[in-house]
Amino acid sequence: MPGTSNDILQQALKFHQEGNLVEAEQRYLTLLKTSQENTQALFLLGSLYGQSGRLPDAIQVLKRVISKDPKHLDAHNNLALAFEFSGNIPQAIETCEHALRFSPDSAVLHNNLGDLYQKCSNHQKAEQHLSKALQLKPDYEAAMINLAIVYCHNETFDKSEALFKQALNINPNNAKTYCNYSALSQSRKNYVQAESFARKALELQPNYPQAISNLGNALLRQDKHEEAEHCFSQAIKLKPDYLEAYNNLGFLYHNTTRFHDALNIYDKAVNIDPNNHDNYWYRSFTHFQLGNFKQAWADYEHGLKNGGRDSRAFPFPLWKHETDQDKTLLVYAEQGIGDQIMFASCLADLLQTRKKVILECERRLQPLFTRSFPKVRVIGTKQNSDLTWLNSFPEIEHQIALGSLGKFYRNDMKDFPKVKSYLVADKDKQQKWQDRYAMLGGKLTIGISWQGGINIDHNKRSMTLESWLPILKTPDCQFVNLQYGQHETELDMLRSKHNIIIHDWPDSDSLIELDDFAAQISALDLVISVGNTNVHLAGALGVPAWCIIPLVPSWRWMADGTHSPWYSSVRLYRQKQADEWATVINEIHENLSQM
Repeated sequence: MPGTSNDILQQALKFHQEGNLVEAEQRYLTLLKTSQENTQALFLLGSLYGQSGRLPDAIQVLKRVISKDPKHLDAHNNLALAFEFSGNIPQAIETCEHALRFSPDSAVLHNNLGDLYQKCSNHQKAEQHLSKALQLKPDYEAAMINLAIVYCHNETFDKSEALFKQALNINPNNAKTYCNYSALSQSRKNYVQAESFARKALELQPNYPQAISNLGNALLRQDKHEEAEHCFSQAIKLKPDYLEAYNNLGFLYHNTTRFHDALNIYDKAVNIDPNNHDNYWYRSFTHFQLGNFKQAWADYEHGLKNGGRDSRAFPFPLWKHETDQDKTLLVYAEQGIGDQIMFASCLADLLQTRKKVILECERRLQPLFTRSFPKVRVIGTKQNSDLTWLNSFPEIEHQIALGSLGKFYRNDMKDFPKVKSYLVADKDKQQKWQDRYAMLGGKLTIGISWQGGINIDHNKRSMTLESWLPILKTPDCQFVNLQYGQHETELDMLRSKHNIIIHDWPDSDSLIELDDFAAQISALDLVISVGNTNVHLAGALGVPAWCIIPLVPSWRWMADGTHSPWYSSVRLYRQKQADEWATVINEIHENLSQM
């Protein structure tokens, strides 16, 4: 290959630009044999290795470039990309941070850093760098999109939408903008708009796996299951290691009662990336549904690492089921009130081997738990990052999440104790409610609630009060409102339209005074409710409860059976067909009439 060094470099660059990487590489290497200090040739060779997926070679060569020229901005950027594509996000961040010392006003560097921090869920730093990139370059389209994604993760939806619109004004033909705008629309539960934006992204870029998966999600939320399944399968075909598409497909199978298909998909996701906690977390719920408790609990632990469960930064070693009676164990509550009540059933098992237990729980549960577990020191907190209360308990030596006790004590159906109750209501408050109910006429007193919580399945497990008419018209029954929130309009409508009175007391508010609410439930003859905290309270107090659950219920109620393993007093009424409640309502009416 005759010619000067510059001639050879130009030949190599020409081949490189034409996509003939083999010829380009040969010429770069030839040049470097005689001119090892040629930084430009080294940089171009390193970039070529990155393009062709030879990431270790790219990293090695680009490091040589930076060692010779520490201010080589493009080399830093390409090295960061090589680290990112090889899965080493921390090293990519370190590379960009190092480059920023030499080029603090580089909008590109700030954008790249913001994108990297967003990918490792450090949204605060991501926002700082992306905002700085836009301050330096106000029309920087890539930074707008990345910052909009961060705002979406932070649920600052209005700011996110404003940036997406601004980006589309600059470039109305960017498929990435429409793809991420689709994800934002889904976060806002506007599934029709999410579908529209995903389809627009695919018009611009037909084989865009993320947009295809987003389209599948939008279709899934509209119960268009066959179309959604096709989308997720297509996304996986285009990108065989696309974990999000695998998990979306697993979620679809789970929510169409194809539980074994769901497990198969989740298993594939785990095999692709054994270090991804989301894969295990999603799989745990399907194992729970099928009663595979031992496998479910192992997967459920990953929720403490991916944010699915409220992991806390307590400065104590994790308890691994040691039976040292003299050491003090901190059991900290996580997740919602219903979960804390349900998992508290494991405390009796724990106390058989541990004498010194401190339980941290939600403040509203402290009086009820203190009364119910006299051998446990119960601390009611806000369950936030303020751990100053620990200063009063220097004797604590180990810690464990309340929801993690199941892996020691609930690995098989036979491990669930057949106890009538494990929570104890305040006797005086219970008597107050018994007296109130007696004044209503001495009929069968039934507490009702018809709305679920705020989770993703809220609509699936909630009903209108009017759909309960067959139950509410049952003779010799009087009904008490247990539904939290403001529902006066529904209650007034029922009274004026159907002459049905649902008894309600202004001083009853589970959101404020939970101990009194537990006493109110304990004084009832029966609770009929969708799956919410009221069912957990009734079951833990030993009050008969009929729980109405959708076709695909929460994992707590499992896929089959008429009774809950968690509560012996709870009977399950299962929906037979999605979104069809009349059959369940009529079944309850018939059973109530027989009572």
